[in-house]
Amino acid sequence: MNEVLKNSLLLKIFENVSEGYRVSAIVVGIPVVGESGDVVGAIELFKEKAEKSFLENEIEQLRRLAFVDELTQVLNRRGLEYYLKMKLSEVERFDRIIGVLFIDVDDFKSINDRFGHHVGDKVLRFVAGTLQKNLRISDLVARYDGDEFVAVVELKEQKETEEIAERLKNLIAASHIVENDQIVRVTASIGGVVVKERRDVDEILKRSDELQYESKKKGGDSCSVSF
Repeated sequence: MNEVLKNSLLLKIFENVSEGYRVSAIVVGIPVVGESGDVVGAIELFKEKAEKSFLENEIEQLRRLAFVDELTQVLNRRGLEYYLKMKLSEVERFDRIIGVLFIDVDDFKSINDRFGHHVGDKVLRFVAGTLQKNLRISDLVARYDGDEFVAVVELKEQKETEEIAERLKNLIAASHIVENDQIVRVTASIGGVVVKERRDVDEILKRSDELQYESKKKGGDSCSVSF
C-alpha cells in the first residue's frame, strides 16, 4: 500500500484565480486507498509556486534600494519625501501633530580630514543608529544628504519637539567610536518645525534647515525649534 501511495503522488502546475488575479500553483495529489487496495479518491494540496515568493522578495529588495541609504541603513532622501507625505496626510485626516527635525553633524569635515573618510562613515553610522534606536517605532529617520539627517516624530503636544531635539542632541554628544585608540566624538546642530496642518514637504524641510543653521551659528551642539 505504501508503494501505491508513493507512486501515485501527482505534481503539476496550473493556473488558478486568487483575489482577482491569476497565479501559478503546485498541486500535490495524495490518493485515498480503500481496504481492497484500490484508489477510491484523492486529496489535493495546493501551494503557490516558489517563483512568486522569489519575485516578491526581489520587489521588496528593489523597494529597499530605492528608499534606504546603503551606508547608514536608514531612509534616504527619496524615502523621506515619500513617508513624510504619508505623515502629512495623517496630520490632515486625523488631526495629528508631527515634528520635523533637521540634524547636521557639527564640523564633520574636520573628522574626514583628521581621521579619513572611513572614520567619517563610521561616525555617520553611529549617528544614524543613535537617532533610530532612541525614537519610537512610529517615528522615522532619514539621511538627507552627506552629514545631514532628518527625523520625523509624532507628538502629543507641541512642546515635545524641543524636548526630543534636546534629548537626541545630548545622546549624539554622549556617543563615540574608538579609532586607533582615540575616542572620536561629534555634536549636532538641530532645527525643528512643528507641523499641525498639511504643508508642502519642501517648505517644511527648508524651514527646519534654516533653524538648524541658526543652531549652527550659536556654535553648534544646539537646538532651535519653531512652533
